[in-house]
Amino acid sequence: MPNCIICRTETKKAKVCHIHSHYSRGHKCKTCNKPLLNKNKTGYCNSHRDRTGKNNSFFGKKHSKETIDTSKIKLATISKNLWKDDAYRAKVIKAVSKPRRKGFKQEQSLRTKQWYKDNPEQRNIRSESMQKRWKDGNLPGHYSIRSESRLERDFVRDLRNKTGLKIVKKTIKGEKRCFFPDALDEQLRIIIEFYGDFWHANPEIYDADQIIIHNMTAQQIWDKDEKRVTNLKNMGYDVIIVWQLDYERKKEQILNYLDACLNWDFC
Repeated sequence: MPNCIICRTETKKAKVCHIHSHYSRGHKCKTCNKPLLNKNKTGYCNSHRDRTGKNNSFFGKKHSKETIDTSKIKLATISKNLWKDDAYRAKVIKAVSKPRRKGFKQEQSLRTKQWYKDNPEQRNIRSESMQKRWKDGNLPGHYSIRSESRLERDFVRDLRNKTGLKIVKKTIKGEKRCFFPDALDEQLRIIIEFYGDFWHANPEIYDADQIIIHNMTAQQIWDKDEKRVTNLKNMGYDVIIVWQLDYERKKEQILNYLDACLNWDFC
């Protein structure tokens, strides 16, 4: 039986095996002499081909609005279907997709401490920066960076368009901690919180003793949210809660109500 002229494996009759049937014997990479596909016009394999600028097959190409909209719908559908899978949801929430080795946090802590010992001036620089940000209500890091759903972004955008007011997202400094409300009208001192059904355990969906996230029951999440709202009210803010489920069911009605509240018709 003949052998493939490229990989030397046995073939029945052909000069090349089925894997290399789209390769030709004389078409090879100019750099490493690796066999190339017949349709390759660059003269180089993927490892040695220049893929920048005009040599990139996607150079100058853009998606049309139609393809972008189609992709968004497809991706949204895929995400919703994945999120219905309990195993996938638990994996994302617990962040077990990329587990760290034992002792990682301790090693990281020791490296940080050593870095500050080697660079003592950095402690003062960062302290002054933190004090300024704290005073301005613009805290960095885990104080102000948090997850934000697409629906929440759409809600805040719709709220701004409906009311015509300057609705902002800004860190509020309390006596012992800071808060980062979903939507804030600084002049009226009104806070609108957009509660996601899962993350805040919508009582229309979950029972009080049902474990939702981080081994917390729905009741524990409700108590935590109530404590947060109480702290905000004690700081002189009026707090309005909007549930995801309600907003999806009666969007215009809720926006009209909030417009009336923020523009002082009634509340």
